[in-house]
Formats: sequence, structure tokens, C-alpha cells
Amino acid sequence: MTYFFTVAAPAISDDPQGDPNPLWLFVLFLPAIIWAGVNVYLLSRQGQTLGKKWVGIRIVRPNGQAASLLQLVILRTVVPFMLSTVGGLFTMADIAFIFRENRKCLHDEIAQTIVILAD
Repeated sequence: MTYFFTVAAPAISDDPQGDPNPLWLFVLFLPAIIWAGVNVYLLSRQGQTLGKKWVGIRIVRPNGQAASLLQLVILRTVVPFMLSTVGGLFTMADIAFIFRENRKCLHDEIAQTIVILAD
């Protein structure tokens, strides 16, 4: 396993000290940046990520109005991610909440959103 890293490391570095070339970092992260940009755009316009669009659902406020980008990105994604880094208890609770009668996950409760069938 050590051999793999010894062989692979020079492939992404032009610096003899092993510091990564910024261009390689950009190329490696470009797909993630594009994916995040497309999903944020779709969330802001339609309340859907690519996955939600494919399965025909979207996120709205309980009264049926469009959820704000703050609710969709920060409260449904960033806050749960930060809480999950503290320990797995939040993640387990978030998943378990789907089995309640109203089928709202914990991140839906935090953001005050619901998931509905798309029009």
C-alpha cells in the first residue's frame, strides 16, 4: 500500500517536495464544483437537486410555497453535515425520523420543509 502512494504522488506534483500542483487540484475538484453548482441552481429555481428531479420530488415549505435557498442549502445540508461530524448520533436520528408517521427527516424539521411530488 505504501508503494501505491509513493508511485502515485509524483503524478499529481511537479514540485520535488511533493506539494500538489494547484492546476491538478482544480482538475480533481472541478466535477464536484460543477455538480454543486448545478444542484444549487436547481434548488434555487425548482426546489430540486438532480436526484430529486430524476425521481420526481421537490422540497417546499409546509404551506406549499417555495423554500428559500437558506432553508434548502444551509439548514437542510450544511447544519446537518456539521452536526454529523460531531458524532454519528445525529446521522442515525436523521435517518430514523423518516419512519415517523409524517415521514419528515430531522433535517426537514430543522429547515421547516417537506418533500412532495413534483408537478
